[in-house]
Amino acid sequence: MKKLAAFVTLFLSMLCQFTTAQLTIAGNIANENRQSFPYVVVCMRNGNSLIGSTMSDSTGHYRFQNIKKGNYYLLISHRSYRDSVIPIHLLADTVINLQLVNEKMLQQVEVTGKKPLIQMEIDRLRFNVTGTDLVAGNNIWDVIEKTPLVTISSDGTIQISGTSGAVIYINNKKKVLSSAALRSYLSSMPADNLEAIEVITTPSSKYDAEGGGGILNIVTKKKKEDGLMRTEKS
Repeated sequence: MKKLAAFVTLFLSMLCQFTTAQLTIAGNIANENRQSFPYVVVCMRNGNSLIGSTMSDSTGHYRFQNIKKGNYYLLISHRSYRDSVIPIHLLADTVINLQLVNEKMLQQVEVTGKKPLIQMEIDRLRFNVTGTDLVAGNNIWDVIEKTPLVTISSDGTIQISGTSGAVIYINNKKKVLSSAALRSYLSSMPADNLEAIEVITTPSSKYDAEGGGGILNIVTKKKKEDGLMRTEKS
């Protein structure tokens, strides 16, 4: 009887580990000529929730790790190509190779007033969060944590594409704060006033990108952030 109980306990433990297994999705991104294509933004969504984002490396490779089993969508975005959405039913580690679709290959173009979630421009990625589930009940810091190309170190330093020293702007105005003060400040700002977050990887001369770490420009709907800053300093 004791052996049976031990076996059942072991079985349930293994079953629990299996059902909570952390899986990996990886693959290569190619253009219409089947050539590996670098620096393509790939986002993973579960329903309306953004699970994570990454960018293909110089060889066109991308990877998501520590993903639970379930149904997801991959959103592929590059300014020279049509955005693509790929449904995934994830049960095990999976390799998914992706091919970009050239805009010129489209037979019809549907024009709507809604902005895409991700816009790729020459010098930046614009993350349009207005009207998404990312803003509901969250603050601006919460949204930054889910912004493509952005990572946050253990000490709260914001990094762009793995490069430290990102300079923070709000509505194109530079904010000089320590990592802790910046986190506290942005955590006090509700995300429902947020329009977009711009990740500027190649800043123009109008920005002061100290250290070459890029710029994170937070664009709000209502220009109230200066009042919040004065309140914090007083």
